Amino acid sequence: YVISFATFRYLSNVSAILALLTNVVTILPDDKVLPPRATMEIIRGMQEQNPTIFTKKGSYDGRKNLYSPIKYSFGDKAQFEVTDPTRRNPWRVRIQFAAMINPASLERYIQGQMSHDEMILTTLNACNVAIRMQPIQDHPFNARSFFTRTELRDMGRGVELRRGYFQSIRPAIGRMIINLDISSAAFYKPGPLIKLCLDYLGRSPESDPTPVLTATRFDPRVKRDLLKFIRNLK
Repeated sequence: YVISFATFRYLSNVSAILALLTNVVTILPDDKVLPPRATMEIIRGMQEQNPTIFTKKGSYDGRKNLYSPIKYSFGDKAQFEVTDPTRRNPWRVRIQFAAMINPASLERYIQGQMSHDEMILTTLNACNVAIRMQPIQDHPFNARSFFTRTELRDMGRGVELRRGYFQSIRPAIGRMIINLDISSAAFYKPGPLIKLCLDYLGRSPESDPTPVLTATRFDPRVKRDLLKFIRNLK
């Protein structure tokens, strides 16, 4: 994982931030730990499968909090079933209204009228989740950045380097700023697995794989290296 040092900053107006509501989300069974990408897809499915309730979609932090711009019509709590084509049984999601976040305290903080407190930290966290939500739904992501294929470099042997971005809202004197950090990460090249394997072995992805991958001709050392290369492929 390679981090570059280019950073850009854009001005943001606090008055444009409307009140946010915090909803606590529990994916059942709650004793099962799911990776963030899985929980993101479940909550995305919940909102898309119930458009009359989630008329304005909330921003999910991947763990417990769904920040919404409105209070939803189900009231203080509800439970939804979310269908998943990869599962026999639907997911069950319990959601409960927790609190309203008022950005007025953040406005006073950047104007130097109050000191940093828990409400300001909560408001900043909610804003950062909100600006991150759409990009990570549309692109691969890790704990910090999301990655696009608009800027990439072919590294050879089945690997490409993609440009990544990390956005964060930060308070400054008299104003808010959006900080954009640029990074890079290595990805498997997209496409059929057999073409990826050929590329890793230094062959043209369009060539006939039979002479290379036939079991009787496959060098054990090369096979071991190839298996190691695709071990984490999903």
